[in-house]
Amino acid sequence: MVGLGVVQNRVAAISIALIAIGAGMFFISMLLPTLTEFQIGPSGFSAKLRQRDAEVEASLSPESEGLLRLAVQLTGGEKSGQELLERALVETYMRWSQAKRDGPAEAVRAQLHSLVTSTPAAAPTGETPPTGGEAR
Repeated sequence: MVGLGVVQNRVAAISIALIAIGAGMFFISMLLPTLTEFQIGPSGFSAKLRQRDAEVEASLSPESEGLLRLAVQLTGGEKSGQELLERALVETYMRWSQAKRDGPAEAVRAQLHSLVTSTPAAAPTGETPPTGGEAR
């Protein structure tokens, strides 16, 4: 009996370790496309990130209300719309070079539509969307 308990504890410990490794690999794979375009040097990694952050903010701040309205319309609810927009912004940020070429706001809009059609969690929720005009 004691031997069985030891084996089960080892199996549980190994399972937890494998889950942690898998989660780490997932997050690294999400960040790798962004990280590989930066080189460590005189301008430094953090300088490149600050530059990208400034570009993203300058490009998308004027469009933020319209993007949120679109996300809320696509999901049917305020909270789910905010979550969808956050996901779309992260995806756009990760592919910023392409988004700059396509137009940042258009890239976010395309990502919103893509996420809604590909993710069941982003489907309309039945929440009552706030009124306030049409999104672009």
